[in-house]
Amino acid sequence: MINTVKNVVDEYILKRDNIGPIDPEREEIINQYFRNRKGEEIAEHLINASVSETGGLTALSGFYYQFLVTIEYIVEMLEDKWDFVIMEYHDDIVVGKGNKVRFIQVKTSQKIKLEVTESPASSLYRRSNKEINKKQFLQANSWVDKLLLNATLTKKSEEYKTEFQLYSSYHFIRTQKYNFDHYTDNKLFNKEVSSDDGLLKVLSEKVFDDKGTEFTYLSLCGESIESLLKRFYLHTGSSLQEIDKFQDYLCMKLNRIIFSGYGENISIGVSDLNFIIGYLFEECTDKTNIERLIITKEKVVNLLDIVRKKALSQASLIVNQHESITIINRVIDELLNSVKDFRNSEIVNSLIYEYKEYLECWILNEGGDIKKLFERLFDGTNKTSIYSRLSTNMKENSLLELFTLIIMLTVSKNKKTRFDENESLVAKKFEGIDIIFAFLRLEVAKKKPEVIERLNGIIKNASLKEQLYLMGIDLNIIIQNYNDRKFDKIEPLKIYVKESIDIEELEDNQKLNEVPIIAKLLPGNIMKADFYDALEEDDIEKYLVEMLEELEEGVL
Repeated sequence: MINTVKNVVDEYILKRDNIGPIDPEREEIINQYFRNRKGEEIAEHLINASVSETGGLTALSGFYYQFLVTIEYIVEMLEDKWDFVIMEYHDDIVVGKGNKVRFIQVKTSQKIKLEVTESPASSLYRRSNKEINKKQFLQANSWVDKLLLNATLTKKSEEYKTEFQLYSSYHFIRTQKYNFDHYTDNKLFNKEVSSDDGLLKVLSEKVFDDKGTEFTYLSLCGESIESLLKRFYLHTGSSLQEIDKFQDYLCMKLNRIIFSGYGENISIGVSDLNFIIGYLFEECTDKTNIERLIITKEKVVNLLDIVRKKALSQASLIVNQHESITIINRVIDELLNSVKDFRNSEIVNSLIYEYKEYLECWILNEGGDIKKLFERLFDGTNKTSIYSRLSTNMKENSLLELFTLIIMLTVSKNKKTRFDENESLVAKKFEGIDIIFAFLRLEVAKKKPEVIERLNGIIKNASLKEQLYLMGIDLNIIIQNYNDRKFDKIEPLKIYVKESIDIEELEDNQKLNEVPIIAKLLPGNIMKADFYDALEEDDIEKYLVEMLEELEEGVL
């Protein structure tokens, strides 16, 4: 069947230009905006292009609608109604099943209804003349002519069963002279045409080819015009004003196919339709490769597998985002409640709300993930199962303490903070200040020597890129949940990494394992207590600055 279709398509493309040439303006638009572009680029352009960019871009809505109709037929193919779908990039769709071939043209207008005598609806039947040797010859170039003349490629005498459909975004309103309602009811493509039919009368006029030679449908297609019109269906689809409903309908149909067995809580959206449209452009704008013009079920199944994986990934992301924001909201509420009765609560509340907004933006727009934050807070890596081991109370209490320390640093530095882009420990940086505060929380409280051993293990197992990054910054590590009364001051710390790699920038041929990462170790327990003390002071910022300076006394 596919080989037969290839021959049909080859002949179709060659003969099409003789029957109805491509509109030059539309050809130029396609070449300018679509040819040799990636699918994602094309889909993005379809959505964002402004009509004012060029006069020809008014056709974009029609192109987009045409691709939605193509997807509708692809859905039918997935339901085994068709063997293949072909999208001819300049104006039509071809579908087939066995020896049945249907030719479809898609027409759009910003209007919902048009009288059949009004442009562009009149192009349904209206023909134009061509001057040849200073004489006028009527051409068979109406929309219906172009559809029916496809029968030259799939002749009834060759046992093809052809159908012809005009798929319109608007209704054709009959007039006293022209009434085409007969064809809007021809859903089965088998309705007899009476001898006084208005469309039959128009199309029965003498017509000529490009050389001025008269021809008839019978001589060219092997069938009379009456026989061909019997299989013509004038279909009205969704209007351009209802494009969102059309998209929703297609998403619903695709959901049933893509997520069969997955339940009803996952679905695709318009962005996924645009992804599919991008694929159609990539496959169907290369006329030099007939293989790419033919869209088969096998091709679409592979495409939908990609769409399914993307949707499942997005659904997982949404679940993680919802869970993350839910935890953040609970912890922020608890933090607000913990400072509400203090003298400086109004100042701190404002900062807390600002930080809450930042956290939500971090989750929704920057790919932030509370699960990964916990993993790095406790283990300094995302290669851990720590999150599943933590109880809800442990998660929320550790997050409450982390946010408390971050707000304390925000007050003391009078600067907004954001998460650093490092890979290991959870780290915060300040606007305009070249200093990093990293955090490590112990799952079980331990003494300072064990804390240092833990830190050494985390940093030695970090990537070379991370080690080099930590080596070049002012690194301050705040320890949470330790059990050591002697740890009451900021202390210097040197961490020697395990890598033995020569770095050109190091003097005297030193190796990386000979150059330590210099850090300061900060007692988080004391800092947290001092923060609540500062809430009752006249100048909270000054108090916290002095507190940090006092903690740093004696540090080399």
